[in-house]
Amino acid sequence: DECLGWYLATKIPLMGKDGEVIGLASISRDLLMPSQKDLRFAGLVKVVHYIEKHFGEEIDLRVLAKSADLSVTQLDRRMRKVFQLSASQFIRKTRIAAAVQLLVNTDRALIDIALDVGYGDQSSFSRQFKAAVGMAPGEYRALRSQK
Repeated sequence: DECLGWYLATKIPLMGKDGEVIGLASISRDLLMPSQKDLRFAGLVKVVHYIEKHFGEEIDLRVLAKSADLSVTQLDRRMRKVFQLSASQFIRKTRIAAAVQLLVNTDRALIDIALDVGYGDQSSFSRQFKAAVGMAPGEYRALRSQK
């Protein structure tokens, strides 16, 4: 069973005597195993797992926030702190990432992909996809199939 993780990383450049970047230092914390100081992230693990498992369904932010013992506002604040995205934006990003995989790895119709990743119609899916990726889903598929 494949297990993916979420990490919170801080990276800083290491500078040489001449001011040139000579390396990169990074500290990461596993959000799946929060330390006592990082218990504020523990609820986000449940939220992220739920979104990853149910992105194709309608997701109620109030239910999502309650699962993490947070208000919707608190959930958004924590999501922004960790992922630089609101909960709604994170859901949208997860849906678009799933759509990209389906566009590249299948020949399924756009409407079927739209419905599978949680959009009610192809039009809203195409608008969101274009806003996120910079091109319509059909264009993206055509471009990727040329490679």
